[in-house]
Amino acid sequence: MIRVLLVIDHLGGGGAQEIVFQLCRRLRRAAVEPSVVSFHSGGLYLQKLQDLGVKVHVLLPKRSPLLFPLLVYRLFRFVSGRDFDVMHTFLPGGLLLSAPVARLKGLPIVHSVLSIRNQPPAWYFPLMWAYQSIVAAYIVIQEEQLRRQGISQHKLKIAEVLMDFDQAYAVHAGRKAYRPEAGEQGYIVLSAARLHPHKGHDIALRAWPRVLARHPRARLWIAGSGPDEARLRGLVHTLGLKESVEFLGYQEQLEQAFAQSDLFLRTSINEGINLVTLLAMAAGMPIIVIRTDVPKDYITHGYTGWTSALDEHNLAEAIVHLLDSAELRRSLGSQAHNSIQAYYDAERIVQFHGQLYRAVQQRQPAQLVPSMQEQVWPAYNPFVRPERSERMDSQSTKQAPVSEP
Repeated sequence: MIRVLLVIDHLGGGGAQEIVFQLCRRLRRAAVEPSVVSFHSGGLYLQKLQDLGVKVHVLLPKRSPLLFPLLVYRLFRFVSGRDFDVMHTFLPGGLLLSAPVARLKGLPIVHSVLSIRNQPPAWYFPLMWAYQSIVAAYIVIQEEQLRRQGISQHKLKIAEVLMDFDQAYAVHAGRKAYRPEAGEQGYIVLSAARLHPHKGHDIALRAWPRVLARHPRARLWIAGSGPDEARLRGLVHTLGLKESVEFLGYQEQLEQAFAQSDLFLRTSINEGINLVTLLAMAAGMPIIVIRTDVPKDYITHGYTGWTSALDEHNLAEAIVHLLDSAELRRSLGSQAHNSIQAYYDAERIVQFHGQLYRAVQQRQPAQLVPSMQEQVWPAYNPFVRPERSERMDSQSTKQAPVSEP
């Protein structure tokens, strides 16, 4: 049994926390015993992990940069008193503070790079480059960004994030026919993301008056919480949208909202694929995304979703266009669902992690397991039309579909 310590900044709601939770649910199937360290206390995933029977150790009750030295000291003390085989870190802060401790203790370390976006923290890529001598392997969603930063190819192992799509698949199976007309309730458009300026909720709000001009009974649901909530609520008031926009707050489970909605929006201005988008695709939601220059996305225009330029006028046109066509919404949602089903294999993702942990523990960097596309991914890319599909491999510069204009 490999004993792995998963280290993360905090256990509040977020994609990294969901991945840690899913790993802890399944790693024992790969003969791995997980434990978790959180730098700070609280968060809904603390209780969820404890309900699994996972040991969770919290280093500090509150967050402050002034306490970083104390965090490092307490992590060192914690690791010194226990016998772990591998340390696995998440999020930039987790890597920043944990790698020196792993080096001092002679503990092999791997780090998951989960974000595909244009603007990571300015110090994140340089940090990963500087820590190459400490980190045995970086588990990445897409490797091109890191290769350009000078990180050694043999350190990079492509693997998809571990998720549970069962409930989203159930939404797709139980979805009623895509409504050709809004009816008395009106269409419901859902946007689910942290309330932060980078998530682009304000673009959807500014587009909404144009949508209402065509569909007066349409409703915009915004699920999430965060520091931008007051500004967004003020914008709703300024635009006179109080009757047609509803803030749902943070939703631990989005499947009910998916089942009630006609369309899903991803308006992030610097982010490609994310966990909520994957869930929406699995649920068979027709999706509109803002086009960005990120290196990886699974939304191909007119096939697995619809793309819009980064402005409210184009976004409004896209929303109206899809609401006006039940057949287009059905086609996009069905293809998104089918692509996710063809692509993801949770059990093989778990086995990949188990194999990687063992290779790292045995100090065999030259014999690390290959990237996952050689074991798990289908022979051809399911997120683009078959006539344009190419094999998804780490040597290709076209590792994921490019959103068409």
